[in-house]
Amino acid sequence: MQLIGALLVSFVLGYLAILAAQLRRQSVSAKRNDELATELLKAQLEAVSLLKSQREESRLAWNGFRDFQVHGTVNETQTITSLYLFPHDGRSLPKFQPGQSLTLRLLVPGEAEPIERSFPVSSSPSPDFYRITIQRTVGDSVSDYLHNSVNQHTILKVGAPHGEFCIDTTLYRPLALIAEGVGVAPFVSMIESAVETDSRRSITLFHSVKNQAENPMQHHLKALAAQYHNLKVVTIFQDADNADSCDHTGSITIDLLRSVLHSNNLDFYVCGPAGMVKTMKSSLRRWGVSRWNVTTEVIHGLPDANSTNSPAESSPVAAPASTSSDAPETGSVVSAIRSAMKAAASTPATKTATATALALAPAASSLT
Repeated sequence: MQLIGALLVSFVLGYLAILAAQLRRQSVSAKRNDELATELLKAQLEAVSLLKSQREESRLAWNGFRDFQVHGTVNETQTITSLYLFPHDGRSLPKFQPGQSLTLRLLVPGEAEPIERSFPVSSSPSPDFYRITIQRTVGDSVSDYLHNSVNQHTILKVGAPHGEFCIDTTLYRPLALIAEGVGVAPFVSMIESAVETDSRRSITLFHSVKNQAENPMQHHLKALAAQYHNLKVVTIFQDADNADSCDHTGSITIDLLRSVLHSNNLDFYVCGPAGMVKTMKSSLRRWGVSRWNVTTEVIHGLPDANSTNSPAESSPVAAPASTSSDAPETGSVVSAIRSAMKAAASTPATKTATATALALAPAASSLT
């Protein structure tokens, strides 16, 4: 009897163990099913949100050219100026990929036909405005017009953002951005976007300029570096006389890149004059960087660093109201412009309010 009792107890205990195991499996399965259902619902909501966003972007995009008003200008250096372009109809702007460009259709005095010219956007995607940064070059009627004739009331014909010189914001591969002069403009857009989206992506900017006086957006880049700790800005002066104000002198070389980066396992973006871009692209290939990891953009019309006729030396440009050495940060300009827009929305005296707000921002000034 004792043996039978023990067998019965063992049977019952075994059955209960099997039952408990089944219940645990069912519980785990039910939990997993709930997790899968939650993930599926989340994916469906993201798909709906993406579709809605794409439809909204499609609605905001435009074909051809659209009227934009210049609401502010900033003299970055003697020969480089930023224009803040706001849609004249007040409608929101579609998002664009950081690094893309705008095409302007300009009626330049003395030219028989309208001239179309593309300029990189130097601001991050915003529903309110675009910023473009322009180099004045010798003998170029377009840059002369944009520097001499454009003011805060000028209406410009602007095409939608375009171009493939842009970063994939969904990736986290480290970036090396190599610029000469105003070639830094699209990189400012990329960096601002990284800051605003908190991407935590490692970015190293190598910026070559002639000297301190010709170093555009230096204060803005310094502020971005202070805010975004994964950003390192390396400034190279071609003129060795100002060595105390930069990180290196001379030109951008592979030895310099190697000493800072310690690896070529990055995505490289190069922007500047044609000669500089060609030389740097060849140098990167010799360093062993895959062509798939090098993206380039030429800013047409710019002289190379070894040119004997740089714009600063040969162009008769008057001293700007504010140069890069003392220009306020970009944010103050945008704030002043947006304040003007809000004031204009609440009063019929639109032009008066805009002019008043712009007068409060010393960096924003007419180019005339």
